[in-house]
Amino acid sequence: MRRIIGYVLAAFGAWLAWAGIEGLRFSLATGSDLSSALMEPPTTLLRLAGGGLIACGGIIAGLNLKIGGAIALIGALLFALLAGAMAGSGAAPEMWTDEAISAATALVGAIALLLLKRC
Repeated sequence: MRRIIGYVLAAFGAWLAWAGIEGLRFSLATGSDLSSALMEPPTTLLRLAGGGLIACGGIIAGLNLKIGGAIALIGALLFALLAGAMAGSGAAPEMWTDEAISAATALVGAIALLLLKRC
């Protein structure tokens, strides 16, 4: 069961990271330089890092290694930080609700990886 959750979490994290890459590509296509697209505001950087860590943690857990759940949890917490930063900055709820739901989903998966025994 832990391996299945790990691989599902890996696919979910890859999808989240891909959404971050698409946003980055859009920013670069409109004339922004890479540092501005990543750091002003840092939502793209948080999205890429969180999604990447969730995906890596899921793959590592799928390979039945203990550290995978902790890595996925760090990525999920980064995604929760992203949602909190967007909400705290006064962004409209339509802008950050998806991130909050994604963070909650990733947190549930990462906590399941931490609590389930390896077989």
